[in-house]
Amino acid sequence: MPNYYNSHNNFGEAKGYFNDTKFYTDYEKYLTILDLYVRLTDSGARLTMLRYNASLYLMYLIENLTFDAETNKVTYLLNVTGLLFLFDQTLEAYGSELQEYEECKDEIDEYEFFEEER
Repeated sequence: MPNYYNSHNNFGEAKGYFNDTKFYTDYEKYLTILDLYVRLTDSGARLTMLRYNASLYLMYLIENLTFDAETNKVTYLLNVTGLLFLFDQTLEAYGSELQEYEECKDEIDEYEFFEEER
């Protein structure tokens, strides 16, 4: 859990550096690639926070779990429908954000900084 939080903070710190770098140039290609990196860091920060939240919901589910050794039955102490709903929503949001992150990475990989004709 702390690693997700630290990663989230690192993405935020990197975003700050990319934004600060924009003040030192007015070259359009630099600004475009910096904007792509800002989008990537925003997406990465959201991904790590979604993973953090999903792990937190799983932790809450496990805390409400009881196991009866005599009957081999697993029961929950509280109604976990809400927690399962939140977990499912978080996983769905994670899938969407992961797609956004991958698309942004692809844009950066395919970005043509230099003109092909020189």
